[in-house]
Amino acid sequence: MSVNITTYASLAFDPELQKAGDKDIAKMRLILPNKTGKEGNKQFVDGEAWEQLGLNCVADLKKGDSVILTGRLQTDEWEKDGEKRSKMKITISAIGKQIPPWPREEQELIKEARHEVQTLTDEEPF
Repeated sequence: MSVNITTYASLAFDPELQKAGDKDIAKMRLILPNKTGKEGNKQFVDGEAWEQLGLNCVADLKKGDSVILTGRLQTDEWEKDGEKRSKMKITISAIGKQIPPWPREEQELIKEARHEVQTLTDEEPF
């Protein structure tokens, strides 16, 4: 079963170009908005964009970009070692960068703050 959705997300990693036969696919990991209000409760979903859209994603998008996308949300199911598994995936039909509604100076401050937080979380614990 699948459902069409429109949502915004952030890219957890740079999109990665893969092949399925002679078709190009951009695979990406999406971080969906946290609607529960709980800090650190992030929802990750795999995304894929096919053919020219996928090539454009690889060329134009990078880790950390905020995007707005439309696509088909579906559940992939498979069995491994006798255990049933599943995961959510969005097959993207349209995607674009989200333009923030605040001034550029504030955007730069936010980017710097995110970088500092990332640097702190990457450091070795005491």
